[in-house]
This record gives sequence, C-alpha cells and structure tokens, in this order.
Amino acid sequence: MRNLIKFAVLAVVLSCGVSAKAAMVCEGLTELGTTLKLSVDLQAKRARVEVAAPDGTKDVNQVFQRVDHVWDGHMTGLITALGLSVKYENHYGCYRNIVITTNISGGGTNSIQVVQVANCRGGSTRDEICLR
Repeated sequence: MRNLIKFAVLAVVLSCGVSAKAAMVCEGLTELGTTLKLSVDLQAKRARVEVAAPDGTKDVNQVFQRVDHVWDGHMTGLITALGLSVKYENHYGCYRNIVITTNISGGGTNSIQVVQVANCRGGSTRDEICLR
C-alpha cells in the first residue's frame, strides 16, 4: 500500500513538472528589419536573445546566465541581466506591452536598441487567448 501511495505522489509531481510553462517567449522586429526573439526562463534565471537577419541567418545568439526579476505585485515586471532589460505588464496572465533593450547586432559593430512587442507567449493564461 505504501508503494502505491508513493507511486501516486510521484506521478502527480512529475505531471505537474511536465505541464509547467518554462519560458516567456517574445518576438519583434528591430529598426534594422531583423527579427528579435527573446526567451526567458525565470525559474532557471536564464534568458536568450536571438536576432535573425531577413535571410534567416543568425546575427546574435546571446545567452544571459544570471537573470534578475522584480515584480511590483500587481501588474508590472522588470527582468534584467548584464546587457539586457525587459519591462513587461502581466494582464491577468497575459504578457503585454513588452519593452526589450539589448544588443541587436553582432559581428563587430554593436547596436543597442529598444524593441517593443505587444504580446508574448508563455503566461499563465493560454496563449490562444492572450495573442488575440
């Protein structure tokens, strides 16, 4: 009987871990016409910025290992790392009004820009509701 209870508890724990959302994922266009993709995993305190040229080649693939997160307890959050700043609003589980500041150009000439994104995926509310 004890083994059955242990198995049931383990099954519940594992199913919760698999279904949990791992990241905030945002995509937007830079002033240079390149595509910026931001992925943030707050539990792992890690973020990744990828910038792809119009032809699809990656110009920037930057991983931020030490990410800090501040939440005002109501609606506004700030995610920072050395070389990255992300301000966002959480509207009932939907990430909205995101402002990303980071380097968007690799290969010698660095270019720090602000990229604004209306919505991101990965909040506590289902993406199909948030991305309408």
